[in-house]
Amino acid sequence: RATVEKSVFIGNRTQGLYAHAAVSISVKDVECKGNQQAGILLAEGTRGEVVKVTCASNVGPGITIAHAGTKVTVTEGICRDNRSDGILVVKGCESTVLKSTCTHNEGSGIAAADKGTKVVFTDNTCRENKRHGLAISKEAVGEMTKNLAEKNRMHGIGVLDKAEVTLVKNRCLDNVSSGIQFWKGGHGRAETNTCDRNQQSGISFFGAGSTATLKRNTCRRNQVFGVNFLSGAEAFKVGRDNRLSSNRRGRVGR
Repeated sequence: RATVEKSVFIGNRTQGLYAHAAVSISVKDVECKGNQQAGILLAEGTRGEVVKVTCASNVGPGITIAHAGTKVTVTEGICRDNRSDGILVVKGCESTVLKSTCTHNEGSGIAAADKGTKVVFTDNTCRENKRHGLAISKEAVGEMTKNLAEKNRMHGIGVLDKAEVTLVKNRCLDNVSSGIQFWKGGHGRAETNTCDRNQQSGISFFGAGSTATLKRNTCRRNQVFGVNFLSGAEAFKVGRDNRLSSNRRGRVGR
């Protein structure tokens, strides 16, 4: 078992901290700043936990978790001002991200991609990132629960490119695009989410195959619709259990 604690990795030419095929690793109270690639890269079957780390101003993502066989939990991480995503989960790995804060990153706050990738994102704060607050794409699957996605430059939460996600009790507020968007075949279930005051719609569906089951969501005071169907997305009946009040152009756009 490898343990990295109370360490600082600053200004390296590649990653700050890199673990390759580590059977068991624990990373706690670590700071990774200004590295030329990811702050932390855990890959090729690495298994373990990352707790209370700060990854800031790295050229790559703050934390990257990659490859089939890799299984990592991130808890109470802070990823800010990175030139890519705050936390990136890709290439068929499994990851749980809890109680982490990802702000002012040039990509998304927390992102997952690729077929075989499985994620659980719970109780995270993703604010003022240049893309989405949280995003899942390219046939990845996951659950997002009780996350705050606020004031991001694109969507609060993006479900993209045939990804499948269950979304429960997330808050997507004041984002430049939609609160939640299902895009180009993204699909899943959205229940008891709050999508208020976004500059586009509360929840939007874009492109063929983009669909979701909607139950008891609240979409209020958005600049377009509460729920909107765009660019070939097949419209369906939105149940009255969804609260879609005070949106500038109405409850549902088709």
